[in-house]
Amino acid sequence: MNGYPRPMSIYFASGICLLTTCAFLVLCHAGKAGAGRLYSFVDESGVVHFSNVPTDPRYTSDTFRGTLPYINSKKRPRNLAEFEKIISRAASRYGLDPNLIKAIIHTESGGIPGVRSSRGAVGLMQLMPDTASNLAVSDPSDPKTNIWAGTKYLSQLLKQFRGDLILALAAYNAGPGTVKEYGGIPPYPETMEYLQRVLRQWQRYRGE
Repeated sequence: MNGYPRPMSIYFASGICLLTTCAFLVLCHAGKAGAGRLYSFVDESGVVHFSNVPTDPRYTSDTFRGTLPYINSKKRPRNLAEFEKIISRAASRYGLDPNLIKAIIHTESGGIPGVRSSRGAVGLMQLMPDTASNLAVSDPSDPKTNIWAGTKYLSQLLKQFRGDLILALAAYNAGPGTVKEYGGIPPYPETMEYLQRVLRQWQRYRGE
């Protein structure tokens, strides 16, 4: 993956999510992913539009910082400062923006190292048992191990989906097989909400 990100737009509305202008490439140099800003606007139908290239005059970066529909998190995220060095090193190793990894941790676990989901996902980046096994992770509840493994897994998904960050994130949530089955973002409310939350938190962390 190299060069500059191509325009990416996502539309969320009434349980329908469409990916247009598909390739949102992640920059692998200097530990950055998708340099620049993310923008959004809500149209007259209540559809939320996201893009890294504001081709429509309605796009603003301020809207993206606001409350988006379909988001109802019960988690109260901890301060991720204690994991800052681990996140930075793992992100640098795999050519990703550390703020993106923080956004995933924020969304997945709320920064609680030993949290376990009803589906069996464990730790800060909520590794499923099969994923942890494939990554040779013996203790997914260990913060350092979990962050390194989760970051590596995301980098693998990015390669699998040819640098398309949105599809990689959808695969992180719903599984790569599901993304392939639907030929794009699965029409699951959970996955659509997940994408919104990660993108929103990524923008917030980048703005700090």
